[in-house]
Amino acid sequence: MRKGISPIVASVLLLAVTMSTVVVFSSWAPDLAENVTEKTGNQTLNTLNCDKASVDTVSAYYNSSSTDLTITARNTGGVPLKNIVIAAFDSNNVIIQQGEGLSLSNGEVNDTKLDSLSSKPSYVKTFSTTCTSATDRLDDISQ
Repeated sequence: MRKGISPIVASVLLLAVTMSTVVVFSSWAPDLAENVTEKTGNQTLNTLNCDKASVDTVSAYYNSSSTDLTITARNTGGVPLKNIVIAAFDSNNVIIQQGEGLSLSNGEVNDTKLDSLSSKPSYVKTFSTTCTSATDRLDDISQ
């Protein structure tokens, strides 16, 4: 006499395991698909908007007596820019000081002041942290 489970019991067990797996994945998979779709849509929209983004560092003036730097930046692109960083660099490409959190509407011009710099910067960079294509460098710092 052979020992083991009958084919009917094996079929019932196989069906129970399959149904349990389907129940687990059916509650989890729709949420996963929705999250991935939403994230992909947001990234696509951001990429399309960033294609129209552009910033111009119009001028930079260093006051040697107060050691302050005034930078004029303009949004020359077709979309508003948020999270703009304006950074002053030394000749070794090290950030001396930076200002963050600036927002510029389309065509808007803004003056940003960096106070008490340790030395005159070699150049200034203006860039958006949300649209990396919106970047500008100015080497001509007047005094």
